[in-house]
Amino acid sequence: MLSGSSGSSLVSMVTDTLGTSGDAQKNIFLLTDKANSLPDIHWESRLTNGTSTIIGEQFLSQIGKFIYAQNLNDQRIYSMECMPMGIAEETISLAKQWADDLKSMIVPAKKLILECETLLEVNSDTLETVEKKNINQLIRTIEYRVLSVIESWHDMLMEVGVETPEGLIDRLFIDRFGGKDVDIGMMRHVIDPMQYFMNSVVRPSRGCAITSASLTDTVDGQDDWNWAEMRCGTQHLPSPAIRTKVTSPFDYPANTKVIIVNDVNQKSTSEIAGAYKALFESSKGGALGIFTAINKLKEVGQIIRPTMAKNGIEVYAQHLDLISMPSLIDIFRANINSCLLGTDAVRDGLDVPGESLRLIVFDRMPWTRPDIVHSVRRKHFGKTAYDNALVRAKIKQAFGRLIRSENDSGVFVILQPLPSRMQSAFPEGVSVETMRLKDACDAIKTKYLINDNSLLI
Repeated sequence: MLSGSSGSSLVSMVTDTLGTSGDAQKNIFLLTDKANSLPDIHWESRLTNGTSTIIGEQFLSQIGKFIYAQNLNDQRIYSMECMPMGIAEETISLAKQWADDLKSMIVPAKKLILECETLLEVNSDTLETVEKKNINQLIRTIEYRVLSVIESWHDMLMEVGVETPEGLIDRLFIDRFGGKDVDIGMMRHVIDPMQYFMNSVVRPSRGCAITSASLTDTVDGQDDWNWAEMRCGTQHLPSPAIRTKVTSPFDYPANTKVIIVNDVNQKSTSEIAGAYKALFESSKGGALGIFTAINKLKEVGQIIRPTMAKNGIEVYAQHLDLISMPSLIDIFRANINSCLLGTDAVRDGLDVPGESLRLIVFDRMPWTRPDIVHSVRRKHFGKTAYDNALVRAKIKQAFGRLIRSENDSGVFVILQPLPSRMQSAFPEGVSVETMRLKDACDAIKTKYLINDNSLLI
């Protein structure tokens, strides 16, 4: 956004870098003048009151009314979305007017970049290092904060009211929090983003290695390399990718156990909180709790933290503790008898080797949220098979947090019955047992995790 303080910031950057020459000042004036069509600060109140004279806000106001009209009353307490189909002519006209204003910003932005590049080329032998750095910084700022955003929005606005181009997904959305609209807009997604990754990253390179312990899906005991190729985008390459599978150095059957708890009511937050508390106490800490929803994490964290602290087990929580995620992980790693609650950020990226992590509790099956983007991709990539593969990949990622070195061991618990087709997410040979919560806690205390926190087989 170039309105308000960010527009002033760009003007200062241009003046400091290119000086007050006529061409530079002319182009930055043209750029910021047309930026007045962009939404500015305090847009929420103007959209609510219907008092905005800014064309971008007028368009978004019409979009908001359209989204509300497409959603039932009992759905309006949540964030909402819909496809941009059946939009009124008035809204389409606003979109075209706004697109024209945005188009007028593209030419001066490109001229400013050209001035910067010419300055670097002509005066390369006299410019100081810091001056070259500032010029390159200005080029990147205009490219990424102006051109990439403006050109994308221009294309979308020009296509409002017509069919979305092939390979793309357009959706309208309102994000709501605490009963209020916090964001509103139109968003464009790529059905297969890996095609762009292949074209922009892999094709220009001399070679590329893509590795992951959860790269392939496992169906009927066989590795599904077609799934791996689809996830990586290698099917878009002119020649086939070389496939290689390396045996894991970890002895998963000997050092891990999987427990499926089948008697926790998923509709009861108090039961889920009680299950986390009982399991965390059974392992005497050293546990990671993974949630599929932020609200559930917050509710459970607020319930169990006071009691567990009294029992000498600290519980840290993403979205509750006002600490960055890397710092939370460092604290969790250092305190071997603490617990950490997190969502997909820890499910996919946490690395805590050793006894600080000896138990993982997953709150439920990680089904993908059935939104517009998922619906279109599901249809494109294979419906049920696509859904199942995504779930297995998430379970693999979560399970993978448990064993990070040859000396690690631990127990993985999921608080919901797991269909048999999902159990292939675990490494071959790993024991999977289904039991009540009480039995799971007893097994962790007396059978699986012994005093030195190693696994008893």
